[in-house]
Formats: sequence, structure tokens, C-alpha cells
Amino acid sequence: MPSSRRLFEAWTGDKGRTVCNVEFPDDLRRDQFAAFIVAERDAQLLGCDPIEVVRWPDSEDHNSEAVELIARDHHGRLIAVEHTVIESYPNQISDYRALEKVFPMGGPHLDDVPDAGQFRLILRIDEVPRIRWHRRRAVHDEVTAWTRSALHRAPWPHRPGSPTYVREVVGEDRLEASLARWTDEIGIVGPLSRVVTIGFWRPDDLEDRRTARLGAALHRKVPKLLAAYPGSRTILVLEDRDMSMSAPGFVSRALASAASTDWLPDAIYHLNVTAGNPLLTALYSDGSWWHEQTHSTLLSFSEGRAARFNGLER
Repeated sequence: MPSSRRLFEAWTGDKGRTVCNVEFPDDLRRDQFAAFIVAERDAQLLGCDPIEVVRWPDSEDHNSEAVELIARDHHGRLIAVEHTVIESYPNQISDYRALEKVFPMGGPHLDDVPDAGQFRLILRIDEVPRIRWHRRRAVHDEVTAWTRSALHRAPWPHRPGSPTYVREVVGEDRLEASLARWTDEIGIVGPLSRVVTIGFWRPDDLEDRRTARLGAALHRKVPKLLAAYPGSRTILVLEDRDMSMSAPGFVSRALASAASTDWLPDAIYHLNVTAGNPLLTALYSDGSWWHEQTHSTLLSFSEGRAARFNGLER
């Protein structure tokens, strides 16, 4: 076996049987592994597992037209997989990257508040990226202090006729901050139970922005996916890092509005990475969209696959 590869032990499916042994590159990227575990899960749903890796084209070809993965299922059919990270609006990823520079844990960390995870702090889009680098520490401290002072003023949710949040302008940079209480029992444990998570307000024209953004992603990714290996099963993986704005129903409707049925892949999956372990939803499969169905299954991965995925750098 080449020294550049190592053998990963098989994972066990719901029926307690071995699914497959797979060789992964030592320098395996997160997007490549995401492509593999989705292809693996797709094959299980179709009853044609296990799968084996044929090629990692974008690592071998080094060109923008190469997909992440070519695999083969148990019946010998090739599978082509393309992965991309989606945004609900242009610059959403930039917003969150800027937020991480001010709040590496995703929000104010309150050591003495064990139920801080029951609260959510909302900022307006485009505000955090404009914070200058020398102000980041000051903004961190100002927002943390305000959050601590506002906790007792945040109203309990689901009370008709009552406000659902407390909103004020905070600090020298005049950030418009809103603090809301999610629920009295949200179930967060560990270090994150002491973090007030920061999210962003939905822009008024979010659905128009979402359709335009996802339409651009489809037009960039689908043609090269369909051209990779004609006759293969084609899978597009949309990795979603913001469930507050990008729940599967919203994404499914926007994709259906933006897509052309003449060139859709065989399956489009929504990979939610915001809930600890990755979760999977089939947005499009067998000619139907998720939002058109009366019910849909939320798919999980084995502990081994989830742990490996979470251990890879974004």
C-alpha cells in the first residue's frame, strides 16, 4: 500500500454489519470526506453499499473543473460527488469569519452562567466585518458586558402580546444587538452551555438573495458534476453552517426556483454541520423536492464517521 495512504476501519451501520474498508489520503480534506460520507449514505439508502473510492479528482487534476470524488457502488455503478458550502445571502460566510475573530466560541462566554446556551444574541448582517482589527478586543468586552446585563431582561418566549427580545445599541461601534431567550430547557451541555450564541437578523429580502446565491452555486457546480463521468450517479452536497437562516425547507424552495430540470444532478443533499454531529437531508431525489413531500427523514452518520468529520479543519 502506498505510504501516502492509510486504511480506515469500517464503520458499522444500523444493522450492525460492516459496511466497507476505505483508503483515505493522509492529507484528506474536510470537503473530500464530506463528499465520501454523503455518497456512502446515499448508497445505503439505495441498497447498493458498500462503496469504494475510485479517484479524488480535484486533488489529482488540480483544476477548477474537477469534482471532489469518484466512487463505485456495490453494483459497479460510478458515483460523482461535488461539494460546496452554501450561503443564505452573499457575504454570509464573510460575516461569520469576521464574527469568529471577535468571538472564537461563537458568542459571549459567561463562565458564571451555566444556562447561557438558552439565550441567543442577534446582530445585523454586515456590522461585524466593519469592526477594525484594533477594536476587536474592546467590542468583545463591550458586547459581553451588555449581554450579561441584559440576561435578566430577556423575556420568556411564546407569551402572546409580549416582546420576544430586548434590543439596544451597544458600544462605540454602535452595534444593534438583540437578546432573546430560546427556551427554558434547550438541552445544551458542556462548554457551550455557557456561551450565548450569536446569529444574524434575516435581511428583509432574504429569499431573493437566497435564490440568487443558490442559483449561482448551481450554475457553477452542476455542469462540471454532470460532465465528470457521463452515466454515473451524480450527487451535489450543500454544506450548511447556519441553520438559523438556512433550514432545509428554505433551501429546497430556493433551489427549485433557481434550478433547471434539464440539468439537475440525481440527488442534492443538505449537510447541516451546526448541530454538533453532521446531519443530512435529501433536498432533491428521484425527481422530487424536500418541500413537496409530506414527511422527510433526517439522516445521521455513524459515530466514527461523525467524529472523523468533526476532527477535520474547515
